Amino acid sequence: MRSKKSVRIFVALAICVEKSWEQVAVEYELDFSNKMI
Repeated sequence: MRSKKSVRIFVALAICVEKSWEQVAVEYELDFSNKMI
């Protein structure tokens, strides 16, 4: 029971981190393209 719960929490955290990194990458790309222009 405990291991399954921790795995679920870990997966949820991984998804959150992945989404936040994608957002950061998108914002960075936008900022970079604006600077290039």
